Amino acid sequence: MTCLCNQPTALEGVVEWNVNRNLTTFNPSTSMTLLHREYEELLRHLLEGQPTVDDFCDIIVVCAGAIYQQGYNPELAMMETVKEISSRQGSIDPTTGKWEKDRSQDPSTLYTANYDLAKY
Repeated sequence: MTCLCNQPTALEGVVEWNVNRNLTTFNPSTSMTLLHREYEELLRHLLEGQPTVDDFCDIIVVCAGAIYQQGYNPELAMMETVKEISSRQGSIDPTTGKWEKDRSQDPSTLYTANYDLAKY
């Protein structure tokens, strides 16, 4: 495995990419168009039975850029999301293969993402 010591995270790299190209202002219409284009490409590849890592990464890049453009650190925002989803209990529904939240989980055991912690 290659050491990534002192290397920016992938999401930090996305922020740098946006900054270097002066993509610093959030435009909902532009974000929607970009996300739609990447989603259509992913769907096409899924239907062809050939989804690629690139398809999923492109969607993450668009989303991380939009998060940054709204004044949030995408890395910290994602960490808040991970804390929230990790606090959920549940199991995989064998009929759908989808993770299902335990609706009876004690609400006091759930973490709610605090995106204010991710603001620049």
